[in-house]
Amino acid sequence: MSYGYADEIAAIVAGTPAAGGEKPIPPIDPALFYRDDVRAVLAVRDIGALFRVLEDVGLTQQEIARLTGQAQSEVAEILAGRKIDDYDVLVRIAEGLGIPRKLMGLSYGAYRQEVTVADPLEGMSTEMLCKHMLALGEIAAFGIRSRSRGSRGSVNS
Repeated sequence: MSYGYADEIAAIVAGTPAAGGEKPIPPIDPALFYRDDVRAVLAVRDIGALFRVLEDVGLTQQEIARLTGQAQSEVAEILAGRKIDDYDVLVRIAEGLGIPRKLMGLSYGAYRQEVTVADPLEGMSTEMLCKHMLALGEIAAFGIRSRSRGSRGSVNS
């Protein structure tokens, strides 16, 4: 058995029984995760509500457990109100169910060389961004912005 239940996920994709003779889990339509109600659930990481949606589309607690690498009893606890806050567990659930990480606010960061911050506005130079960051730092540290170095005594607002 591989870590992360890759053999079961591969069986779902192939439509064949998973290792051990278990019947294949019906595939989850990726469009499900883009429904407005489901997106709202994913945005706040309400895993109990997510599992209820999956039950509504026909998955059993046992199937959810197999996909997410959890015991069926854990799935039942989550459905009963247990909150999931651990990042690694959230990632495992997202990956196991085929949920795009961005829908749950789970960044790849440096692990996949993806940008995790917004790109600068078109036409904004690095120098301008640095000046804005310094000004924000002054406001955060001192509550006001200090006099501009190049403006002969005028106070910038």
